[in-house]
Amino acid sequence: MQDINQSICENLNNFHMAGIIPVSGHDVDNSPMPWHRALTQIGENLLAVERSVLECNYAGCETIWIICNEDIQPLIKHRIGDYVTCFESLASSRYVPFPKTRVEQVPIFYVPIPPRQRDKRDSLAWTILHGANAAFVTSAKISKWMVPNKYYVSFPYGLYDPAVAKEAKVLYPTQKNVFIDHGGKTIADGTYTGFTFTPQGFKKIRKKMKEDCSGADYSKDLKSRWSSRNFSLDKFYNYDSIENVEKVHNHS
Repeated sequence: MQDINQSICENLNNFHMAGIIPVSGHDVDNSPMPWHRALTQIGENLLAVERSVLECNYAGCETIWIICNEDIQPLIKHRIGDYVTCFESLASSRYVPFPKTRVEQVPIFYVPIPPRQRDKRDSLAWTILHGANAAFVTSAKISKWMVPNKYYVSFPYGLYDPAVAKEAKVLYPTQKNVFIDHGGKTIADGTYTGFTFTPQGFKKIRKKMKEDCSGADYSKDLKSRWSSRNFSLDKFYNYDSIENVEKVHNHS
């Protein structure tokens, strides 16, 4: 679907970065804990998924898409709601006569994994693509000028200062992609650190994932079918699929 209005996707003068938060996935849903890992409390009044929302907000995302299934979506929505206040507009509103008119809200959308794909393709690697595609299709239906030019992915399973995302704000509306570096490792090493990719990167990752997925091949044993549910992040989200990468070091 990323082929629609490709020239608009590449036009960074009309910039829209969508935040993608992959919560559900075959490789993280089957946790031994009595609660979902994304709902882990990491601060006095902060859940892991809320930290990811903060990271997307610091990055300057204009929309945030949380990919989660119906079993935990009500709990997450109860905590986060339908929107968050944009930090950048809140800071700039201090210097105008009518501050409330300058404060902007960032809408939050909740996207489930289709039931027919669950336990078949739904690894975190595939969940990211599903979220990006949902953001693209929904935005394109509203207006061709709203289609995302770039996607910022934040994992609720990584723990670091979300404010590090704002250090790369000058890079987001360019052809450069950003990998958050934590301890010398990035998403290309399989760590749960933030990163960006463009619609061009989406097509490369999708093509490679389709080529490597065994699908419903009944000539193979049960474990070998739908191999994409066991795909690791570093298999696709690396320097071969995502080009023009600039690392941003996290020192927390």
